[in-house]
Amino acid sequence: AKRAELPEYLQSKLISDKDEKVISALAANPCLHEKFQSELAKNGSAEVRKVISENPRLSEDLQNHLFSTGGDEIKNSLAKNTTLISSIQSILVEDSNWRIRENLAQNTSVRQEILQKLAKDSDIDVRAAIAGNPSLSVELQTTMAKDEPKVRKALASNTSLASALCNELVTDRDSEVRASLAGNSLINETIQAKLVQDCSEVQQLLALNESLTTAQQFELFNRADLDTKMNLFRNLFLNSKIKEKIILSFSEADVEYAKNDLEFRKRMEKDAQNDYEKADREYY
Repeated sequence: AKRAELPEYLQSKLISDKDEKVISALAANPCLHEKFQSELAKNGSAEVRKVISENPRLSEDLQNHLFSTGGDEIKNSLAKNTTLISSIQSILVEDSNWRIRENLAQNTSVRQEILQKLAKDSDIDVRAAIAGNPSLSVELQTTMAKDEPKVRKALASNTSLASALCNELVTDRDSEVRASLAGNSLINETIQAKLVQDCSEVQQLLALNESLTTAQQFELFNRADLDTKMNLFRNLFLNSKIKEKIILSFSEADVEYAKNDLEFRKRMEKDAQNDYEKADREYY
């Protein structure tokens, strides 16, 4: 039912299925024929109506129908819809339910004037949601950078964060904000080099950043505590020489600690399997 290319004759059969999971999957299908959209939007269960409210191919008429006949759960789903019509955006931005405004704030297709209103929202969770929205303009990002730590933390993780704000947030007084920035894949090596010298909390997030350059991986290894080294080892783009150094640097106590770490153990097992397969290929 989730297959985008699902032909209409199969849609007509699946819409009568007795399993609500099948109907919900059909409701989420972006290529669902409009007549079936209408059937589910008007006669579907509460769960199905909630699912179809997020369907990006939902017609304007059905968006209006669901909005006018549904409660907060439907509004929450509509707020997430990336093709939500402007008239409903303008109403939801003023909704008294902060959850609805939060979902709208996370929607990457919301108009900039709506984002401007949400950036001034009285609820900090709504403003944090806006700060993390990659569609946020540089102007609004700059405004968010002056907000409370929770909002700045969300901004620091924004995958469209302006370079000037990276330079500003790297010296933020709140370590959680800097840690959030450390995990952002867009930061350049200059920012990475500053974060390498930061506290353990920041280093641990930086160690997991897959865009961390080899030079900064070495720098981080030389400064890292055990938790940071373990995170560095988890990094799928870790330089092989650094990986060897990490393993050799472990004491017996460190190894015992590592044995209790599921993700670390999985990585060790994966590497062992890869080494075995490589040796097997070379042998034959």
